[in-house]
Amino acid sequence: MTTFTHGPDIQLEFKPSHFFQPFTIKSCKTYNSTRTLENPASQALVSLQGHDFDDKAPVEVRGKRILDVLGLHDICKVRVRDGKGKQWVDVKGMIRNISEQLTDPQGKPGRNVQISLAGIGQALVDYQIFWHPHIAARSNLGGMGYLIRSKGRPPKGRPDEVLHQLADTFFNDDYIFRLADQTPINQAIFRNFGIITDGMAIIALSAMGMEGPLWQTLKRFSDAPWNELFVDIPHELNNPTSQALGDVPQFSYDNIHLYLRKTPYEREDWDRLAQKGSGWGFEYREEDRMEPGEMLARNVDKVYNFFWCPAKAVFAGKDQLAMVYNQSNGKLPIIDEDSVRKYGLRRLEQQTEYVQIANSAAAKQGVIPAADRVRMQTTALKWSDLLVDRTKRIARWNGYDKFEEGTIGTRGRIGADYNHGARIGGVITRQRDGKQFYITGIQQNWSHPGPHTTTLTVSRGHDPADYQAWWAKRLAIIGV
Repeated sequence: MTTFTHGPDIQLEFKPSHFFQPFTIKSCKTYNSTRTLENPASQALVSLQGHDFDDKAPVEVRGKRILDVLGLHDICKVRVRDGKGKQWVDVKGMIRNISEQLTDPQGKPGRNVQISLAGIGQALVDYQIFWHPHIAARSNLGGMGYLIRSKGRPPKGRPDEVLHQLADTFFNDDYIFRLADQTPINQAIFRNFGIITDGMAIIALSAMGMEGPLWQTLKRFSDAPWNELFVDIPHELNNPTSQALGDVPQFSYDNIHLYLRKTPYEREDWDRLAQKGSGWGFEYREEDRMEPGEMLARNVDKVYNFFWCPAKAVFAGKDQLAMVYNQSNGKLPIIDEDSVRKYGLRRLEQQTEYVQIANSAAAKQGVIPAADRVRMQTTALKWSDLLVDRTKRIARWNGYDKFEEGTIGTRGRIGADYNHGARIGGVITRQRDGKQFYITGIQQNWSHPGPHTTTLTVSRGHDPADYQAWWAKRLAIIGV
């Protein structure tokens, strides 16, 4: 393993609510952060030496007690330097906890301040959709609150259109708090939604009675697992167009993005991410590996061999499985008989709300009307074609029994550089054998004066040629 490392030069930019100008300090003693695809809020733990800002701090706070300057929900932006010397924003978040610590290591008193941060994506979890009979104007009793806020238009359309409608509705509320710099949440979180084709909610979805975190509602209607919804700091090399939740087109590296995209497990999407210069593709070498090293394993619990994707909204009185089986000429369900003999029957059934066989004609003939085909940008002729495609994808993504998952420890990596970066939702290639892995989580670790290290949580590790050969063989058998 390598001894190579670099100084991460941790910079903490604070913007307390009672200070007009932000200020930056570099007296960080330890820094740890975590970001995952599943959690919209990144987490960070920062330790500062001393209870007061030292003489290297900006003059306006120098010598002042840290807890007298910083308060809960004050903004902190953390910048970290990569191995090439470029600074990247790792976390932009709010102070969730701040404490003074007095320790006596080896008989010598030590003073530290520990700060816990949660990324601004935490607002999507904190925003609660609820009902209460005594707060009629703010509640969602019987869906009335939703109808009022959405002006009587329940969400329908493609997944990206539905999520836009939900964001417009629930981020238009007097109870949304502002950040310490008075930025409304709907301007601090940007939508970066791709156009999601091959599916559409014709009948409005029942979001009216939803309760709980807004994040759960958005995830539910994202049409997973065929699509991904996640939050990240934007590190694309080519500035993409993006849209604020307040419908103001703009772009900023200092704000977080709410991404909606097709799950990139199809070969063309995967290769597009993995390539050098994409901003999502990375490579690591033997000399980059550091503690805890590589801990990778295959997991039989992630292997499936019976696949079936039903539609959620179906014309009443019809046996959907029989109907789709007949309309698809027996293509569904998809079964890997060799795998069944080896592992036993392992079923994966995943419903979709975006294939709606909504009337007797559709149930009998299964033909997608021309207007609907245009709206959902699909070449499919029948509703069953959409279900076959979805089923085929989850079979391709979950039937291979050589995928590896686990963690990879490397020297400090951050940002979009192919040799020095890493980000959730990206693909990293192991140089020694060409195996590729999907990055689902990133931990940054640094303690003065030690090395900056990064631990990547990865899944779907595979040899691309072997994986493609497996699917080509399966495709010849199932004939879909």
